[in-house]
Amino acid sequence: TITYYLSLKQWYQRRVRGEAALSQITKELTWPLLNMSFTVAPNAIFTEEPMLARWEDSQQCWRTDGFEDVKFEEETGKISFKSQFIGPIVTFQDSYNNMPFQSWEIRPHGPGCVIFTLIAASVEIEISIKENLCCLNSPEDYELDGIRNKWLPSHILIQKLMAAGINVFPSEDADKYVSISNKEDEIET
Repeated sequence: TITYYLSLKQWYQRRVRGEAALSQITKELTWPLLNMSFTVAPNAIFTEEPMLARWEDSQQCWRTDGFEDVKFEEETGKISFKSQFIGPIVTFQDSYNNMPFQSWEIRPHGPGCVIFTLIAASVEIEISIKENLCCLNSPEDYELDGIRNKWLPSHILIQKLMAAGINVFPSEDADKYVSISNKEDEIET
């Protein structure tokens, strides 16, 4: 336990100065900010500045407050920041940052094969589809080297793209977060 003492004179001076003084006392009674940094996984793609969150054990949730001077070096993947909190820290980005999609296309590519192209807000994806396998052709980002040009079951490719930060797979409730045009049942059949 760390105890801070203020002299009566200090207390009176701060009391007279009002709310600004209360803010200053609060700062003095908290832990100092620590300089922290880490490097994100080499297969992570951020299409926008990554956000930080810290685990709040008492509330069993992630919180985004408590970070100052956050800097992201895109070339190295290094994130540096100041915080007084020590514990699990994660990066995250908006799951719907690529929606609504700009356009998509399916075109034949040899016997039993098609190429699916999706143009979204911050990424363009090209996937070859043959029988029950998919192959990521682009984007050419080095973070995707481990999965590009490899034939995988669709659910595995989707998992790997999402793990890398390519968010183009809407969930059932996507319409609550993104303005989209509803499909017309007559046209779909």
